[in-house]
Amino acid sequence: MKKLIAVILLITLCFSLIACGEDYPPVESTEEEAKTVITIEADGETYEIRYELYRALFLQYKSVIDGGDESVWSGENKQTYIRRIDEIIFKHISDIYAVFHLCKKVGIDIYSDIVEESIDDYITASIEGGSVDGMLLEGFGGDYDAYLEYLKNMNMNYSVQELMFRYSVCSELLDNYYADKSANGEVIRFMREDVEAFYNSNECVRALQIFFSDKYFTEERVGEIRDGVSNQSNEEDVATYMIANSTASESLRNGVVIGKYALDPIYYERYTDAAFSTQLYGTTDVIKVVTGMNDGYYILYIADKSPEHFENAYDEIEAVYIQNTIGKEIDAVKVALLVSAEFANGFEAFDRASISMQ
Repeated sequence: MKKLIAVILLITLCFSLIACGEDYPPVESTEEEAKTVITIEADGETYEIRYELYRALFLQYKSVIDGGDESVWSGENKQTYIRRIDEIIFKHISDIYAVFHLCKKVGIDIYSDIVEESIDDYITASIEGGSVDGMLLEGFGGDYDAYLEYLKNMNMNYSVQELMFRYSVCSELLDNYYADKSANGEVIRFMREDVEAFYNSNECVRALQIFFSDKYFTEERVGEIRDGVSNQSNEEDVATYMIANSTASESLRNGVVIGKYALDPIYYERYTDAAFSTQLYGTTDVIKVVTGMNDGYYILYIADKSPEHFENAYDEIEAVYIQNTIGKEIDAVKVALLVSAEFANGFEAFDRASISMQ
């Protein structure tokens, strides 16, 4: 399943990747940070969720729920707000550990040398600055303390950022595993007819898509373009208008194929929901996507599927079919994990108003 790193966490790729090293040794979590607050289980495998991860996710999303009014966490209706933020947090936690669990099921060691070496590759570049895997990292001029302070300001500690990076690397390994094996029919066994059935099913949408970076476009301006798209009379006019009002090329006319389970739900939930809730020949509202790497706005026009498009775009559709199949497997694990959740004594009565990085 396509994974993108972002926000919290998750500026991790752009700024913050620590690993064990002589110059930058890991920082141990405190006893409080390491406390288990939730346990989840799938296929008899139990995972312990530590307070530090819950704290990081809570601090990331609290303003989304309370709108800046922090008094709600100690007010009369605090349980309503707690339920709302916990729903978001549990979605993130279940996605992270579903990836770890599925890796284990297919024989990928999430603590393998490959994973650890991937972390090591980022140490010097992330702290001192440099290029890794084609990405230019700003770094902190070699100041490890400044780097750790940055993590704290991002509501993370060493352990949480390491977990997030491990999740990213394992997601990529999982994708590669399925992609490599599927070519030999060893893991995802499918025929052309299966891909065609997926293409014509309600798990697949074809759309004309434009993306606007928030560095250059305001949401208001994108909204104006969205209204212009919706005023066009047919697909050809829509494509022409989209190309004229964005940086999109003529390839936009081919459209993109979207799988219901193919994209990372953490960052693309609104995108996927919009794609599958908009009627044929309809235009979505402006969709904001924040990944920490490529933030901006999407507009989708839901286009018709056709045998001609299926033939012309088969390779793309096959790739989305594989991603969708992986996503469905992860989703099934997530459901099992969520259902199994057990909370540590006192967790439900925990004082959310007191959560901070201090």
